[in-house]
Amino acid sequence: MSKDLTIKAVFAPIDELTLEVRPNPEGAGEIRISPDQPSYQYGDIVELEAIPAPSWGFTNWTGLDEQGPIATVEITEDLVIEANFEIVTEAYVEGYVTDAQAGPAISGAEVVFSGQSATTTNADGYFHLIVPAGQLGDILVS
Repeated sequence: MSKDLTIKAVFAPIDELTLEVRPNPEGAGEIRISPDQPSYQYGDIVELEAIPAPSWGFTNWTGLDEQGPIATVEITEDLVIEANFEIVTEAYVEGYVTDAQAGPAISGAEVVFSGQSATTTNADGYFHLIVPAGQLGDILVS
């Protein structure tokens, strides 16, 4: 027996999807979201950028495979993503020492940060000086 069938399909729009992004720990940084909007549609592409607060460094994301501070997310479901940060205890200053503006490099010059840490320039006048993170101070060259 053969019989004609009528099939009716009903399509409903996909609900709006949410993206919740937060720094971990709270106050350690912020996250820029582009586009930043209250909800998204399935397939929307969103860019996230983790920006550490002073004395903090970005480590990774929870809820994403990408691990750099800038990540691209395709919205396919409601998402909760964390940008993880850690305290940075050291930073550095680097540069060159020359004799006057654009003059010859000075090799062997002592470079000191606020009397706390010191280094000596190499043959090209270059120095790399480790300093406490988030601390302001003077750099003296002798």
